[in-house]
Amino acid sequence: MLGAFGGWRSDKDARTRLTLRRLKRVLGGVLSLAVGLVGFALAQGFGEAAGEVVERYLYEPDRQEKLEVAAEGVRERLDLPKQLDRISMLRHVESGQNRLIYFYKIDPGPGRTLVDD
Repeated sequence: MLGAFGGWRSDKDARTRLTLRRLKRVLGGVLSLAVGLVGFALAQGFGEAAGEVVERYLYEPDRQEKLEVAAEGVRERLDLPKQLDRISMLRHVESGQNRLIYFYKIDPGPGRTLVDD
């Protein structure tokens, strides 16, 4: 095998370079996996801490009552069902599971689809 400076390289040099490339790939993969696992562990810890805060906020006792009043207000102000645009209609609003839930009907019209081919 001809070297970069005109000298001959041995097959041993080529095998060494090939082995080093493989080693770099394997070490890169192992390092990526380790970084991913550390990131996952950190995300789990932050997720648990954030989950406790969110749970305390979302499930406060009078929150559901406030949401029921809000849903009733929306239903009274908007004469439901209400056409929002050419294809969207707001059919109903209710509260449940500590959130407001909106029910829509999407209808592009006869012979039309929502997605262009």
